[in-house]
Amino acid sequence: MKLDYQRWLPSRAAKAPSSGVRRVAENGDALDLAECVLEEARDAQVVADPERRVVRFNAAAERLWGLPRGQVLGQPLDRLLPGLLDEDTSELGQTGHANEPDSYDGIREMPLERADGSRRRVRIALSPVALREGVGHAASVADITASRDADSGPREALEQCLDAVVSIDESNRITFFNAAAERLWGYQRDEVLGVNVDRLVPEVVRHQHDGYVERHRRHGRDRIVGTSRDVQLVRRSGEVLWVNLALSRFVVDGRQCYTAFVRDITAQRRYRTLMESTLEQALNAVVTIDRDNRVTFFNAAAERLWGYGRDEVIGHNVKMLVPEAIQAHHDDYVQRNRVSGEDRLVGRTREVEVVRQDGSRTWASLSLARIRLDDDLVYTAFLRDVSAEVAHREAMVERMEEFITASERITAFVDDIQEIATHTNLLSLNAAIEAARAGDAGHGFGVVAHEVRALAQRSARSAQEVNEVVTRTQRLFGELREALEALEASARGR
Repeated sequence: MKLDYQRWLPSRAAKAPSSGVRRVAENGDALDLAECVLEEARDAQVVADPERRVVRFNAAAERLWGLPRGQVLGQPLDRLLPGLLDEDTSELGQTGHANEPDSYDGIREMPLERADGSRRRVRIALSPVALREGVGHAASVADITASRDADSGPREALEQCLDAVVSIDESNRITFFNAAAERLWGYQRDEVLGVNVDRLVPEVVRHQHDGYVERHRRHGRDRIVGTSRDVQLVRRSGEVLWVNLALSRFVVDGRQCYTAFVRDITAQRRYRTLMESTLEQALNAVVTIDRDNRVTFFNAAAERLWGYGRDEVIGHNVKMLVPEAIQAHHDDYVQRNRVSGEDRLVGRTREVEVVRQDGSRTWASLSLARIRLDDDLVYTAFLRDVSAEVAHREAMVERMEEFITASERITAFVDDIQEIATHTNLLSLNAAIEAARAGDAGHGFGVVAHEVRALAQRSARSAQEVNEVVTRTQRLFGELREALEALEASARGR
């Protein structure tokens, strides 16, 4: 069947054709050649006039739909591709340009029903075309059923995925929406396939969403692609959920497409909020860090301990909270524990020095816990202010030192008494000898000398007993001092 292409070439009243188009219009051989090229095109070629009625239907289109062109020409395009123009040309009626092509051209995928009732999957490149009667529509329709069948294995795996999986094409239209996505959003896939993905995003950012995606397509500028983050999701019912979104980009036939993996974390986030609320009210300081050693939680007790507000700490490296002497190596210490488990802190308690924001120093008892979340290791530190205990312990040590000094003075006094007793004993002995030489005249003096000697001996015995008590007391206090020093060394991890 030979068609008159003059019927749908641009007229002089429409947009002026190029010189190449003029040559085609003036040269019958060229028209025959163009007709042959389009007729023999591998993909189905369908052209509709401004009234959306089919004026061109090539051989590939006949094979694809299973319909002879005689049954199609003059029929509404919507019978072949239901809803295609209603969506893709929504802006055409707003511009009001009857003779100039609009900017709705693009590529999309959709199901196609053949004459025998079987279904195929097609990719449609739709663009406006200037005809004599006004602006028409040209659709190049490629059968991609085979490639889709080849992808059926991976697609089936994604279909069974517990997480919601949503894919979009280069026009931001949804091309895949698995069962988990249906449950998560509350939409059936037939309601969203072929629709712009902005239907699934919260209304507050919906008008900007296409701009975000296009900016990444052009410049690669994005803060989400290749990462994961927690975002809010609004279900069809209006219910708001918290989800973890991981977005990846892939290229198919030169077209940049995206796939989102979305996991409902509403329950986990509720539990985390409960835990954080509990930790917030804890009397001890609680500090949590992520895999990059950045502070993610800093409760009120931590604010009191360090003197920083949480806004000054959260998001910063935790080494800002450790003494300056170990700041340079702190990341290495944490990383070594992550890799090998080597550490002297995790799972233990020790006293550490805390340098406050104002430069003052205090002491805290540190307990460090390591927690595995999925593939990440995070750490939580619990710190109890023990400055009063440390001060009391230091005061006890000082008092013991004072007692030891006093006992040493007592020992010196006892030594003096013993020396006096020894000399007194010698003097009384000499007096007794002289009294014996004096006979009866020295009898009274001898009695006195005997009493003095007995008193000296008694003083010596008492001094010896005091010395033994003092020595034993000094030994006990020495042992107590050693115990306190060991306790302090153990508390500080030495």
